[in-house]
Amino acid sequence: MYLFKLSKIVSIILNCIKLFIEVIYYIYSANVRLAPYLSPKRRNINRIIKRGRSLFNSADNE
Repeated sequence: MYLFKLSKIVSIILNCIKLFIEVIYYIYSANVRLAPYLSPKRRNINRIIKRGRSLFNSADNE
């Protein structure tokens, strides 16, 4: 019972993080005008988003 509650809490936390990453991604993709300011960090952000998405997708499949 305790383990079930713990897994439920963990899945809720993961979903919150996933939602947060999605929101950041959509805001970031909407701010194309700010691209010159963001360009040095752009690759790192995209890499983090891709890594996060693949992590969450694999977690969802299990």
